[in-house]
Amino acid sequence: MNIRILSALAAIISLAANAGPFDAAMLVGRTDKSPTEYRVGEKMTFTLSLEKIDALPAGEWTVEWQCRGDDGKKKNGKFPAKVGEVGRIVTSIAKPGFVRVEAHLVGADGKRVQRDRPAPGENWFGEKGVFFDGGAGADVGKIRQGEKEPADFDAFWARQRKELAKVPVKAKRWEVKSPNDKVRLYAVEIDCAGGNPVTGYISIPKRCDGGQKLGAIVDFDGYGTGTPRAPQHCWYEWQINLHINAHGCLLEKDDAYYKKFFDSIKSNGKGYALDPVQNADPEKAYFRGMALRVMRALEYVESLPEWNGKDLEVLGGSQGGLQSVWGAALDPRVTKATVDIVWCCDIGKRGEGRMKSEFEPEYTPALRYFDCANMARRIKCDVHVKRAGLGDYTSPPSGITVFYNNLVNAKSRKIDYVQGSRHGYIPPKK
Repeated sequence: MNIRILSALAAIISLAANAGPFDAAMLVGRTDKSPTEYRVGEKMTFTLSLEKIDALPAGEWTVEWQCRGDDGKKKNGKFPAKVGEVGRIVTSIAKPGFVRVEAHLVGADGKRVQRDRPAPGENWFGEKGVFFDGGAGADVGKIRQGEKEPADFDAFWARQRKELAKVPVKAKRWEVKSPNDKVRLYAVEIDCAGGNPVTGYISIPKRCDGGQKLGAIVDFDGYGTGTPRAPQHCWYEWQINLHINAHGCLLEKDDAYYKKFFDSIKSNGKGYALDPVQNADPEKAYFRGMALRVMRALEYVESLPEWNGKDLEVLGGSQGGLQSVWGAALDPRVTKATVDIVWCCDIGKRGEGRMKSEFEPEYTPALRYFDCANMARRIKCDVHVKRAGLGDYTSPPSGITVFYNNLVNAKSRKIDYVQGSRHGYIPPKK
């Protein structure tokens, strides 16, 4: 047995020895009917249960909760904690929209319980509490966006296509080590309008060497400024896969380059795309350059001799979902959009009173050109929203629902609402 295996076993034994009493505990919320099938004014009953724990440690434990609605109503309270059913919360909503119920297990010291590791089946991204964050919706098919689209929406994007067309689809790529011997992997840099090239990695199955043509997937990253790296896996043995970063930074540079680059895309002390001054003009908004790179990435794939000319999917979550929506709306050759927790849906919400995103650009009229709610009407392909978290208030369920409701021209559409899911948290499957 080698040293690496021994070290891994030692780490597992150490984790087991130091397991905390709450590491498997779950605070679960359930509704008395399907959570998106309520009607306005109908009673909604949430049952909270403490599960996956045999007994609470000695001491005082409570479950503190708050309930908020898109109609502006708020209430809160607490229940004595016990294993099994803890208590019930009854509410309703006075207009089409969503209610959010957030609850936490709290100790006698008033602090929320923290765990050392996720419970089995959780996908938590650092969500260490024993909590429930979910909700329910009423008349969700009647939720409408808060701001009208710009009158010149299509004219604006026609101008962007014209600017992009001035730059030929020209790329350089070089082969890098592939983790899959059935797939060739390349770093790629594609000329683009907007100041920066398209950069990323493309995998092409070796079955194309003999002339076979395949469909393609273009996928996109969530919000962030991580250094782009060659993928450590290449799963797509039957499809071409292009993965680009959002920013067009050059590949395989040193840390000093990336620090300087990512510092340069901040604006007025704010993270990229978040500056309301920059976002006052759609021609200067950071999203414009990002959208141009999305369109160019698709054009590049469409130019490849290995592409079959008919199957083209866009894929991504959060900001990656936003970019995928742009691609599906702005390129009619896209045949499928698979997205989740889509960011920047119905950014305005002004006059609607709905709960807003806890992380998105401050509203400006110029952002309407990039809003997924407006892009939705231009999408004609199949769309699957794989996750709309009922406790996600980075990408609120009301905004994603507006996007979904506006998919009036899509070939097909499907949405999966996930109870108890935050932006960075997915509860275990039942």
